[in-house]
Amino acid sequence: MGASKVTNNLRPDEIEAILTAGNFNALIGEVENERLECKAAPYQLEHDHQKLELAKDVSGLANAEGGVILIGVRTERSPTHFGDEISEVRVFPRTLVDPNRYHDILQTWVYPTLRDIQIRWFPSAHNQEGGLVAIFISSQSMARRPILVTKTVDDTGRRVEAIFGYFERRQADVAPMSVHELQSLLRDGLRFESLNQPLGIILETLQRPQGERAPEVPQIRELLDGRLEGALTTVGLQQVPAFILTAVPTDRVEIPSLFETREAAIVRLLEQPPELHPAGFGLRTGAPAAIVRGELRQTVARGRKILELWRDGTLIFAATGGANFLCWSSIWESLRINQMVLIESTYLFADLSRLVVEHEQPRTGGIDYRLELRNMTVGERPCSLMPGPLDHVRWIIGNDVQYAPDSSRVFCVKAREADLDPGNVSFLLVSQVYQWFGIEHDQIPYTERVGGRLVVSPARIRAAR
Repeated sequence: MGASKVTNNLRPDEIEAILTAGNFNALIGEVENERLECKAAPYQLEHDHQKLELAKDVSGLANAEGGVILIGVRTERSPTHFGDEISEVRVFPRTLVDPNRYHDILQTWVYPTLRDIQIRWFPSAHNQEGGLVAIFISSQSMARRPILVTKTVDDTGRRVEAIFGYFERRQADVAPMSVHELQSLLRDGLRFESLNQPLGIILETLQRPQGERAPEVPQIRELLDGRLEGALTTVGLQQVPAFILTAVPTDRVEIPSLFETREAAIVRLLEQPPELHPAGFGLRTGAPAAIVRGELRQTVARGRKILELWRDGTLIFAATGGANFLCWSSIWESLRINQMVLIESTYLFADLSRLVVEHEQPRTGGIDYRLELRNMTVGERPCSLMPGPLDHVRWIIGNDVQYAPDSSRVFCVKAREADLDPGNVSFLLVSQVYQWFGIEHDQIPYTERVGGRLVVSPARIRAAR
């Protein structure tokens, strides 16, 4: 793939500066993220389903950290970034958006009333008759959250006012909270005023008693399959293509700080795991790391990915094996693995597991790693993988594509504490995947030779963007 623009993960004030200058082409190549939502055209507010879409998008950002809804830019999927990439600017006449109409709809469809919402028109420096509109949403105080959508629209298009919804932007998506999740939180006695935390943070009084010992290592290994099934059920991936990574300490350890406070370094590490660059294929879900049953912390993006850490040091990451993560697309009526996603996310998981060890007591002598591909078929056709780096044209044409011999497979690596280098661990895992597809090690991209052995190179992953 040829060189592409470096994604800057622009802040709202930086987006505003670009819009004010009217140089809209500077937005090309930027990627949607937790603070940027893009729309190709104005909301069609004569339809209730579009009113709901506006309320959902705005409240989703308000329930997170605020952000910008940019109207008049088209996006498309990118094989090198997580999140859609701005590919085209579509200016339109100012008369197509009435800010007062937008404010009126938000006033009636969202509760409580949102503070500091700006809806602004920005003319193009090259065409004063055309421009873009941006909705700037400020972060709302905890005392005002949750921000709720007060109406919905049924399958027939009829407005229903007896049902409300909660939406929160997580990474590049606005995620709805199901009635089952909401009922569970209310059942458990969640109160925003007393906790001063956003919806989705579970009560932290479920901590394991201090004197309780972690289970012995053999028991942990026996429990791993059950824990995996629980994680897949939670995220909704138990019956669909899935990509799974696990790390289990080889010795009996505990992470005593896991439940002490939300400000603990280990909790921040789960909510902000390592990344190589903005909009990359990382482990972050965008959700808080909630305590579950007093046994683990778990952060979830429903239908996409889950990251969880158990008190005994077991680390689990699972993501969809379909087009929303591991496979960029399935237009060939099969799943084609995106090489960059596979290699980058495995590297970041190995790096995270290395950092988790620093919080263990005592520190483990090593880690048992597993990489699993599960249910990776469409119909009867197995998933595929290509040798070499990600190249857009070759990738679409399908040159040298290799098909998996089965729909599922588990790959294992044992690493001692002295050799937890993420480049080495991730290469040992990924190389087994390539072998399974019948591809030689020297055809694995984003690697380099260090000390006589091949390792995954974070510098080459960054350079490929």
